[in-house]
Amino acid sequence: MRRTISTSAILTGIFAALLVLAGALPAVSADSPPIWTYFSTSGGTQANLIGTTVSTDLTGASTLAGTAFTGSKSNDVARTSVPGLLNVGGISSSQAASPFGSDGLQITSKARIASVDLLNGAIKIGAVEVTNIARATPSGFSSVLNSQLASLTIDGKAYPLSADPNTKVEIPGLAEVVINEQKSNAGSSGIATKVTALRVTLLKDVAGAKVGSTIKVATSSINILNGALNNSIAVGGFSYGTAVKVAASDARVAVPPTAFVSIPSYGTGGKFLTNSTANVDVPQGLVKIGAIESRVSGLSDVGKSDAYAENQTARVNVLGGRITADAINVKSHVAKSSSGHVEEQKLEFLRLKIMGKTIPADVKPNTRISVAGLGRITVNEQVSQPGFSQIIGVRVILSTKTLGLPAGADIQIAVARTFTASS
Repeated sequence: MRRTISTSAILTGIFAALLVLAGALPAVSADSPPIWTYFSTSGGTQANLIGTTVSTDLTGASTLAGTAFTGSKSNDVARTSVPGLLNVGGISSSQAASPFGSDGLQITSKARIASVDLLNGAIKIGAVEVTNIARATPSGFSSVLNSQLASLTIDGKAYPLSADPNTKVEIPGLAEVVINEQKSNAGSSGIATKVTALRVTLLKDVAGAKVGSTIKVATSSINILNGALNNSIAVGGFSYGTAVKVAASDARVAVPPTAFVSIPSYGTGGKFLTNSTANVDVPQGLVKIGAIESRVSGLSDVGKSDAYAENQTARVNVLGGRITADAINVKSHVAKSSSGHVEEQKLEFLRLKIMGKTIPADVKPNTRISVAGLGRITVNEQVSQPGFSQIIGVRVILSTKTLGLPAGADIQIAVARTFTASS
């Protein structure tokens, strides 16, 4: 698959992306340690609410990707709620890479929620934690998946704290519940694992959400590929609409990525994965978005790879009207084959204004605007290097406290990142 970024009209889509993969992928031998390429992510809740203007991305998500034998990422957020459907306490997630045995790698992905109340008390959990461990060695792949519940009550009935994998419970006429949902697939060149503490599927309309709507509670996924040249070349990336990043001490005011979607390391077979959110409204006028859509696709094959991400945010109003736009669209693309590699980024927008001034459609990459009493604004921020492409439509680094955000807060609008093994 080879995708070229065109100059066509702004499409619906939303994307933001992740980390850099570096180095060639040598064949595994007794004299050459293997290179493992991995992607892991986990978070608190994710709701696909059919027929409503509200859907939630993976809340409190953290992600780790690359080839390094050591590394870690984590994230923490406060309470999350959707009236009549879900109310959860503090969420924390973490990813860690570490050596395992001789020339092996272990990825540990966790998610924890302090308390969970679903469907107006029909499902209650005291606390929940999932642990997802995937291991790669020259002799093969293995995994350990687990969900731990402090307490679990469904339709007034208490359930064992350690349920068998993929245990199904039905609340008649209301919802189907899968407890400790586990999936693990391993082959000669990689492993993919996923664990979700609780998956709820509505059997009737509830609080505006239609039959078939789903809610996932405490979920984690890991992908590891053997990065040898005689195997497929790994890809990766992700996209999202908006995010507010702050120091750990100010985590309570962070805004996690909206409409987040990612590319598995083994690709998508060239098909698009999509995530969308009807609207975002963060109090105090911090962020108001009319609609967001993110799309990604990836191809991981022997001798070639391709990763593509696209994001569109519509009806943008950020920082109390200091930044507005009818739409912002970003696209990121990387590809590798025997003929070379490609890295591309593109920004398109309609009626983008910053501090009341119209930004020209042909704004140059990495255009910086300093605003006294606010901070530094970068339009069309681009990063490109072999095997890696990133674009952020608009990025603001606050120099002073603004609308409840601390100095140093990083506000991102329309983000896309893609990567593939570089040569």
